[in-house]
Formats: sequence, structure tokens, C-alpha cells
Amino acid sequence: MLKEDLEDEIKNGVKNEVQAQTDFEATLGKANGALKSLRSKAVDLRGAISVTNTAIDDNKQSKEDDEHSLEQEKEYLASIKPDCDWLYENFDTRRQKRAEEVEGLIEAKGMLNGNAPPPPAGSAWTAPAN
Repeated sequence: MLKEDLEDEIKNGVKNEVQAQTDFEATLGKANGALKSLRSKAVDLRGAISVTNTAIDDNKQSKEDDEHSLEQEKEYLASIKPDCDWLYENFDTRRQKRAEEVEGLIEAKGMLNGNAPPPPAGSAWTAPAN
């Protein structure tokens, strides 16, 4: 009876060992598949990181170039500000003087063509028609 129990135990142990080995190999196959998949994802992620880092570097360079252009534009605007301020402050005076100059040129042209000069401002005198 002991012998039979030991033989049954050995048979069950061998059977359990075969089942355990089969389960182990199945689990090992799944783990290897998952490992292969993860390695593939790691390679893809490294590629994506590389592309992203390149884009970041390009954007940084573009930003630096834009900042340099902005600084140059600010320097230019600062250099022309005094002239712009002067024009802004003297615009009305210069407009009036230009109008007077145009009026004087029209009078001079009329005199050269033989027309009588117009009366001074505020006078009731009118030139005779030719």
C-alpha cells in the first residue's frame, strides 16, 4: 500500500510537473511577446523624442531670431522717434506754411501769365476780367 501510494504520488508529481512546465512555457511566451512589444514601443518613443527635440530646437532658434528682429525693430523705432515727434508737434504749422506757399506760387504764376495780382485778404477790390 505504501508502494502504491508512492507510485501514485510520483505519477501525480510527474503529471503536475509536466503541467507546471507547460504553464511556465506559455507564460514565458507571453512575457517574451510583451517584452518584444515594449522594446518596439521604446524604439518608437525614442524616435518620437528625437523628432520632438529637433522641433523644439528649431522653435528655439526661430524664437531667438524673432527676438533679435524685434530688438532691431525697437532700436530703429527709437532712432526715428525724435523726427516723428518733431513732425507730430509741427504738423499744423507746416500745413499752414505749405498752404501759404501754394497760394504764393499760384499768384506768381498768374502774374507771369499777365493777370493782375489778387487783392490782399480782407479787401473788397476785384481784378477786372480780361
